[in-house]
Amino acid sequence: MTDGDTNDVRIAHQLTFPPGTIVAMDRGYLDYVLYHRWTLAEVGFVTRPRTNMLHEVLERRPVPMRGPMVADEVIRLTGLQAAVPSLCGR
Repeated sequence: MTDGDTNDVRIAHQLTFPPGTIVAMDRGYLDYVLYHRWTLAEVGFVTRPRTNMLHEVLERRPVPMRGPMVADEVIRLTGLQAAVPSLCGR
C-alpha cells in the first residue's frame, strides 16, 4: 500500500469502511485512536494482542481443537491509552 517509508497506521487512518466490516491486521497496527474510531463506526477488527495490552474479556467463543486459532475473544481495552477520550479527536 505504501513505499515502505510510510507507517501503515498512518494510511489506515485514511481508510473508511462501511458498518459491519471486519478488518484483520497484525499487532503492528496498535493504535487506540484508530480502534476507537472503528468501534464508533461499527467496524470490527481482529488482531493478535501485544503482551502488554490491558484488556477485559467480555466473551469467549469456541475455537476448533486442532486449528490454528488459540482463542476467539471479544474484549474491551482497559489501558490508560484506551480510556483517554481526548486521544480520539485525531
